[in-house]
Amino acid sequence: MSLRPPRLIEAVLTWCLRSHAAAEPIVGDLGQEFCDRAREGSRVRASIWYLWHALAIGLPYLASSGREALGSARAAGVDLLWRDVAGAVRSLARAPFFAATVVLTIAIGIGANASMFGVVDRVLLSAPPHTTEADELRLVSTEGFGSRSAVSPQAYSFPDYLAIRDNPVLVGAAAYRVPRRWTMGTGEAARRVLVQQATASYFPLLGVHPELGRFYTDEEDRPGAALTAVLSHGFWLREFGGRASVLGETLHLNRGRYTIVGVAPESFTGAELRAVDVWAPAEASVAAEGQAANLESRKSWWWRTVVRLSKGVEDEAAEARLTAAHRAGVLSAIEAGESVSRADGGQGALRLSSIVTAVGPNASTASSMSIWLGALSILVLLISCANVVNLILVRGIEERQSRAVHAALGAGAGRLAVRSMLEVGLLVGAGTAAAWLLAQWTGTAIQSLLLPELNGVRLDDHRRLAAFLAVVGIAATAAAGVVPALQAARTAPGDVLRGAGRGNSGSREGLRAALTFAQISLSLILLAGAGLAMKSLSQASAVDLGFDPEGVVTASLQPAEGVTRARRAELYWEIAERLRGAPFVEAASVASGTVPLAGWQGHPSFRISGGDSLPTVEGGGPYIYGGTEGFVEAVGMRVIAG
Repeated sequence: MSLRPPRLIEAVLTWCLRSHAAAEPIVGDLGQEFCDRAREGSRVRASIWYLWHALAIGLPYLASSGREALGSARAAGVDLLWRDVAGAVRSLARAPFFAATVVLTIAIGIGANASMFGVVDRVLLSAPPHTTEADELRLVSTEGFGSRSAVSPQAYSFPDYLAIRDNPVLVGAAAYRVPRRWTMGTGEAARRVLVQQATASYFPLLGVHPELGRFYTDEEDRPGAALTAVLSHGFWLREFGGRASVLGETLHLNRGRYTIVGVAPESFTGAELRAVDVWAPAEASVAAEGQAANLESRKSWWWRTVVRLSKGVEDEAAEARLTAAHRAGVLSAIEAGESVSRADGGQGALRLSSIVTAVGPNASTASSMSIWLGALSILVLLISCANVVNLILVRGIEERQSRAVHAALGAGAGRLAVRSMLEVGLLVGAGTAAAWLLAQWTGTAIQSLLLPELNGVRLDDHRRLAAFLAVVGIAATAAAGVVPALQAARTAPGDVLRGAGRGNSGSREGLRAALTFAQISLSLILLAGAGLAMKSLSQASAVDLGFDPEGVVTASLQPAEGVTRARRAELYWEIAERLRGAPFVEAASVASGTVPLAGWQGHPSFRISGGDSLPTVEGGGPYIYGGTEGFVEAVGMRVIAG
């Protein structure tokens, strides 16, 4: 993608030069120089260079144009405020080390919050990108199916989806599967891409519009229909260079050839926050994979469902109607002699939850982690504010005589307080600008840490981040400036000029001691939280999984067109046999799924002679992993009996 300067700084510079005749060329030349520097060197250094020159160009012109605009008609209060601003700037310029220390402290405190904001905002506060009227969208979860008593979002079969699709409490419904890795291409050029199978109703239901082309239709989402595909915006840029001519080209995915009909908008992830490369029509792609029977089986419960409620329908009423429709469908299937999944028996219930996946029964680990880190970042900000107050109070001791002179010359307590708040405001403003840059540089790393499934998807919203920084900056100014402002307002010029200004030293020292205590207390809380997190991670890494994942490697095959199922099985056996003879392989096996605790596993029903049923296993199960000879050794398990 093309480089461009930091958007907030560019917008501020444009606003400062809005009345300048050469505003557009100046901004354009500065942006071009930024791009050249970023390509030749570091984007970080280029951003710092751009910020410095934007300030050097914009602020002086804003100041001069502002004074000229006010002219003789400006109010005396505005003129006085302007003088106070200029005085605050001169005062800070005389103490550059102090100013730099405060700006850096504020930048760290606000930057930590700004870096976390993108993740917290996206996971906790916002619906998936590009969804419209998201308050009417609901994810359907199942409850009470067989041995799974917990609420599960991925526990639905395609016939179950069809049973509720046309219910009158819904405007519409769509089924989709969690993105899975498919093979794109053949031979040495083959690679894995993330493909999500979704019904044609998926995109209209969410209210998204294509960036290019169109989405596939109901007619194209039928078994046997010509295969079509929709590309994600990021995949389109990476693989096709953003060419508009991509429409009509063919993608070789797994066993089928898909015609590209459209491109989704930037950052669109679907109903959930999961990265996707390609969307494929559900029924057509399942049939193309030779799994058409799964569309009719109630034992294939790998589908998820999203619905849009009709206007005025409450969640409780919708749950009751959808549960009744689901149970009726299951009972009808049982009467027809069909086998249903997990001993449902028509007793399971459906639950609706917000499209914001961090809300409701499906709150993710990422959301819990982002709440915890958000709280820690607020603690960092509070500690930073306490540091700033202490620094300003210390500097206030040095500035007492200067304030006393101003007071003796007629400056009232209110003006001294305003002057102090202006100094803090300027420092916080500079720190907030630095925090913006810090958030831009660290936001991607935090997203990769908390939401690895979204790597490559841009989630930040510059307007929301700017609004957040403005609110935090104002709050930090108030928190860090009110105490020094009150201290400045209480300056007694006579006592200070006579050298008897020690009358308030006791209260000042008491205040500083209280602030120091607050800093230490907050720091201890921060350290305790970090210590608990490290202990939890250490304990998690020490959990006995029942097998040794170290050195275990899995692989799957995507045979060429025309290879039969029998020949495919032979290929797996031949490859396993060859691997057993390799010097770097201890054991090899052909498995029906993958290693334990990951991927697919069997979930059968067990019966014991003489017993009616087995007790429910907490957390689900029992599960079955199938493998040929050598499976136990290959995954690092040990046999404890037999």
